Amino acid sequence: MFYCLLLIGLSVNRDEKGYSRLDKLTGNSVKTGIATFWQFHDALNAHDPIDIVVLGSSYAYRAFDPTIFKKNGLNVMILATAQQPPLISERIFKDFVPALKPQMVIFDICIPCFNSEGVESYFNLIKNLPVSSSLFQLALQINKPQVYHNFSSAWLRHFHRSLYSDLKIQRPKSYFKGFINEYKNDESLRFNFNYNKGKYQLKKPNEIEKRNLSSLEEMIHFAKKNNLKLILTRQPNLWSQNISLMVKITALANQYRIPIYDLDHEKYRLDPATDFYDKSHLNSQGGAKTSKILIEEKLKPDPDFTFLWEKRN
Repeated sequence: MFYCLLLIGLSVNRDEKGYSRLDKLTGNSVKTGIATFWQFHDALNAHDPIDIVVLGSSYAYRAFDPTIFKKNGLNVMILATAQQPPLISERIFKDFVPALKPQMVIFDICIPCFNSEGVESYFNLIKNLPVSSSLFQLALQINKPQVYHNFSSAWLRHFHRSLYSDLKIQRPKSYFKGFINEYKNDESLRFNFNYNKGKYQLKKPNEIEKRNLSSLEEMIHFAKKNNLKLILTRQPNLWSQNISLMVKITALANQYRIPIYDLDHEKYRLDPATDFYDKSHLNSQGGAKTSKILIEEKLKPDPDFTFLWEKRN
C-alpha cells in the first residue's frame, strides 16, 4: 500500500514537458535509445514482406546492414537493444516474429549478454513501447526492483499522454530498419593476438547464464514448432573473452541442427582502425563487410538457403 501511494504521489506533479518526478527518478523521461521505438514501430507497421528478422544486442544493430541485404534481394528487419540477453530476445521472438512471417530468423550471439539479467534492455523497451501484459510478464521474469519501478512509471505515464502522439519522437538520422548507420572509427584500435591466451578453461555457467541458455533453447523450440528457419551468428570483436559459453552454445546448436556462423573468425579480414566502432562493435563500414561475408560466402553457397532467393508465392 505504501509503495502504491508513493508511486501516485511521485506521479501527480509534472513539469512543463509533462514528466513526473517518478519519470525522472526511473529515467523514463530520457529519450535516449529512441531507435528502439522506430524498430518496433516499423515492425508493427511493415507493409513489404520481411525476409529476415534479426534478434540480438547492440552487436546486431551495428552489424547487419539492410542496404547490403537489399542488394541481394532480401528485406531485413532488426529488433535489438543494448545488452539484450536471450531472455528478452525470446520474448521479442514470440511477440513479434510470427506476425512478420519472415523466411528466416537470425539470433546474433553476444557472449557477455548471457551474463545479463536484462535490466538495461528492459529499460530501453519500456521507454519506447506501449505498456503491455507481455512487458509485465517480462518484468516478473527479471524480478528486479528497478524493473518494477520502470514498469510502474511507464504505466502511470501512459495514463497522462500517448507514447505516439505526445512524445513526438523524431526518427534518428543514423537509423535505418533497426541498423545504426555510424561511420565513427578509432585509429588506435588494434588486433589482440593474445586474444584467447589463458582463456580456454571451461567454466560452469552461473545461474544467470543458465537461464539465458535455457531461453536460447526455448527460442530454438519455438522456431521449430512454428516452422521458422533459425540460424545463429556471432560478430567480430577485439576484446579478450572466455570461450566456455561459446562451446555450450555451439553444442546446443549442433544438438538441434541449427546452423551457427562464428564471424569472429573472419575478423582478420577487417581493419581495426577503420571497420570498428570500438573494441566490441563494428561501425557501418565493418557491418557492410561482414554482411557481405555472411550473405555471399555463408548463405548463398549453401543449398539449404536457396529458399531465400526463390520468389514468394
